[in-house]
Amino acid sequence: MNFETRTIFLVPAVVLLLGTMAAFLGCDESAVQEMPVLSNYPGAKRALLYEDKKNTLYELSNSDIKIGYVIDSEVVSRSGPFQIRVTLSNDYVVTEAKVTSYPAQRGRQVQFPSFTDQFKGKGPGDAIRLGRDIDAISGATISSRVMADGVKKSIQLARRY
Repeated sequence: MNFETRTIFLVPAVVLLLGTMAAFLGCDESAVQEMPVLSNYPGAKRALLYEDKKNTLYELSNSDIKIGYVIDSEVVSRSGPFQIRVTLSNDYVVTEAKVTSYPAQRGRQVQFPSFTDQFKGKGPGDAIRLGRDIDAISGATISSRVMADGVKKSIQLARRY
C-alpha cells in the first residue's frame, strides 16, 4: 500500500473514531468538530487591544468601522482550566459565548449551545448570576459558575479598553 492509499483509509477512520468517542462520552458530535473563529462576524478583522496571561482582548472591525470585541480567556474550574471566547457588540452586549477548549471529562456539558446561548443579550447592566440569570448544568455546577464569571469579566475587560 502506498502513502495515498493509506491516507484514504486513515482519514475516514479518524473521523469515525472521533464521532464514536463523542457518542461514548455523551457529547454532541458538533462539540468535537473544529469551531469557526468568528462565526457571528464573518470577514471581520481583529486588532489586539490588551493581553495578559489569561485574557486576550481584540477590537473587531469591518471596513474600518468598529463592530465589537472578542475576548479569549482561560478560566479554571474544579476539573482544571478551559478556554472560552466571548464576542460582544459595540455596546458590550454578548452576541456569542463559546467554550473553545475543554480538556476535562467532567462538566463537558458547558460546551453545549443549550447552556452557552443563555449568555446572548447579556450586557453590563445584567448581573449574570448562576441560578438567577443563568441556569446551571446539573453535574457541572462549578464549570457553569466559572463560565458565567468568565463572561461577566470579559464584559468588564472590554469596557476598560
